[in-house]
Amino acid sequence: MEIGIIGLPQVGKRIFFQLLTAGRGQSEAGLKKRGFELGESVVKDPRFDVLVNMYKPKSAVAAKIFYMLFPALTKDAEKNKPLFDGLAKVDVICHIVRGFTAESVFHVEGNVDPLRDVKTVQSELLFNDVVFVEKRKERLEKELKAKREAPLEKEKALFDKLSQYLDKEQFLYTVNFTEEERKIIANYPFLTIKKQIIVLNVDENQISDASLIEKVKGIFSHPAVSVMQISAKVEEEILGLEEEERKEFLKAL
Repeated sequence: MEIGIIGLPQVGKRIFFQLLTAGRGQSEAGLKKRGFELGESVVKDPRFDVLVNMYKPKSAVAAKIFYMLFPALTKDAEKNKPLFDGLAKVDVICHIVRGFTAESVFHVEGNVDPLRDVKTVQSELLFNDVVFVEKRKERLEKELKAKREAPLEKEKALFDKLSQYLDKEQFLYTVNFTEEERKIIANYPFLTIKKQIIVLNVDENQISDASLIEKVKGIFSHPAVSVMQISAKVEEEILGLEEEERKEFLKAL
């Protein structure tokens, strides 16, 4: 599985990426030039250890999750295009949202407002799909004028259907596609069709406060979207402790 990590500037994406990959991130030459970073983590599953002990294979390779850390989103659609092109290739979108209030860390909008920021990024994902659908519809209409073929007509009807959802600001993961429709759009770079994890990066004193997470869950009631809340700063401190110190710190926390 590949997960793409996105968000506005200064929201804690890099810390979150380092926590997930335990510092095993890497930048390939081409990706580094565009500001992308790759990382991975091993899926820890006790069932895997049981099976290895039971069957004693010559080699045992645990499942891995791969992460791609993307550059910060901007208000410039043209600058965001390489980011969205890369995001189209991942399986899941992980959106980091700033909830912490550190005065020393600037906010691109001037103040901290998680609900506004969630909607800002989601609107960018939606707009990307709207533009693609409109361009594809124009091309299909030209092709249909030249030749009336059943596959083209089916695709045009499907894209008209997608437009109806997107015009109402409904993400494509809410569409009940037929198997045939899924085959038609399988290779198209839709972003709002992907599953999402929205991560609220909050202050230490907000970790046990469920008010923000409940508000965000109220916006996203679809099972394709999961919402979680962490304090990346606290998690970073925990990661730097020895095991015994870690237990004491967590107990105190």
